[in-house]
Amino acid sequence: MGSTELLLKSKKLNLSNTLGTKFSTNGDFFGIINPTKYNVDASRGPTLTSIAMFKDNNNNNNGNFTFSIEDVGIPRMFAEVFATIFDKMKEQKGSIPSAPFIPRNSFITLFSELVINKINIDDPEIRNILAQLMDGFNVPILSTLGNIFSTLLSIFSNKGNLTPEERVSNMLVLFGIGRDNNTTSKLTLDNRNRIDLDNNYNLQQPIFDQIINGMKLFAQKIGKEGENSLIIPLWDTQSKRQISAHPLGGCPMGDDASNGVVDSLGRVFRGKNGNAKYDGLYVADGSIIPTSLGVNPSLTISALAYRIAFDIVGRNRDNLPQPIDRLTPH
Repeated sequence: MGSTELLLKSKKLNLSNTLGTKFSTNGDFFGIINPTKYNVDASRGPTLTSIAMFKDNNNNNNGNFTFSIEDVGIPRMFAEVFATIFDKMKEQKGSIPSAPFIPRNSFITLFSELVINKINIDDPEIRNILAQLMDGFNVPILSTLGNIFSTLLSIFSNKGNLTPEERVSNMLVLFGIGRDNNTTSKLTLDNRNRIDLDNNYNLQQPIFDQIINGMKLFAQKIGKEGENSLIIPLWDTQSKRQISAHPLGGCPMGDDASNGVVDSLGRVFRGKNGNAKYDGLYVADGSIIPTSLGVNPSLTISALAYRIAFDIVGRNRDNLPQPIDRLTPH
């Protein structure tokens, strides 16, 4: 989203009216199976180890993949925190007969109640940690914060005799990625000049129901309580929220400035219409992808960036320094 924000703040540039449009969360969607009937060692190994890809042959997709579901590891530093909150949600879900996997309070609400509200903001160490987190994530700071959270949450645990690894050994986090379609909101700058959506993201889409149904299949097989083991952690009985790990769009590719911010080689269009471009101004990241992909976008982003870089080098080849023949004596 940084590229979109930079261009939105570049008031002297004459840019396409499509700037900020075609933004997608790539259908990112979290689920939890708690408890599993197998030991999954959620805090060990890499974050992601496997993926299942699903087709919807009845939705005019010609058999193409419409969504995928991956497993997600739980970092040890947050194991105590997550285990406590996941268990709370397990106790609370089931109040809606048509959606028994939705807890009364979402992960965000419980995190605020059990953790944030118990942090002493007047503590200089806490203030320093939170200030550093605002400037960007880094492992040492997250580790320190994780230790603080674990200490706080230990008083809520009824399994204090278990290690953090054991607390999450029968909890499996699932991560869905889908072909969502957001047409109701646009990336813009808010009144504090920070990037934001002008309208709430549309979470009332069939793709999310499809992902939930896919997660139910996993829960039926590996959940200790079958399908009833599934929890949707960011939804509650009052609201729906999601967190995106793969924001796409905002500077979408197009044939010209009337339907895109950049062309297929990442060159930024000059003006509201036509094919004129700014010399030497490129965008080469996920913001130029004009649609959700339904899978992790890193390979697509890398391929586009490589293509753009190859074009830049080709266009400037005559200006590149010539290689030195090391076999020629000087």
